Amino acid sequence: MTDNSITTPEFYKPAEANFVGFSFYQDFSTLTASCQGNPAILKRKPNLDVVIENQGKSKYKAYGIECKFSEPYSKREDRKSHRESLSSYLQVDGIWEGLPHLKALSDSKGLNEEYQYLDMPQMVKHLLGLTRKYGKKKFRLLYLWYDVPGEEGWQHRREIQQFLKETEKDQLKVSEISYQEIFARLSEHYMNGNEEYMRYLSDRYF
Repeated sequence: MTDNSITTPEFYKPAEANFVGFSFYQDFSTLTASCQGNPAILKRKPNLDVVIENQGKSKYKAYGIECKFSEPYSKREDRKSHRESLSSYLQVDGIWEGLPHLKALSDSKGLNEEYQYLDMPQMVKHLLGLTRKYGKKKFRLLYLWYDVPGEEGWQHRREIQQFLKETEKDQLKVSEISYQEIFARLSEHYMNGNEEYMRYLSDRYF
């Protein structure tokens, strides 16, 4: 079963979360600083959509969120660019330490066929950046995505689950949830007093 506790009420236990920072589209310069002189890497930095940082005795130093709406079903050329730059990361010493399965996946020759909807190279870069900054066991990454009916939605979910299995081999904490699922959870736990806003979200997105 996929670990989605980052999106449940249990996630907000004081021992688990002590938020001190909240940022959008963060550039993990700790990774790119070791890659000076490599234009392919510097051009495609691992900028993460949302980063929530903790302090004190929190189990995790940071929670990262990568958000996708219509991109998985349209921007194929953008994913091609990520694939091309990922090959340059494979040439950088040190950044793959403790991540042998992630490196093997990134070095696979069948990336174009295996991942048509999930931007796997981009997710790998996020994991490299998070690992370099916080340590392999001190962060969690959530993939938040929009589900669609039919073959495309089914294939996207299949690719996500396959990627999560690969990250588990390196003991990385990666989770996923669709916008539809998180809206259902919000409706279940926070509908009272927020009916108008929940109705707005439902009408606009679902």
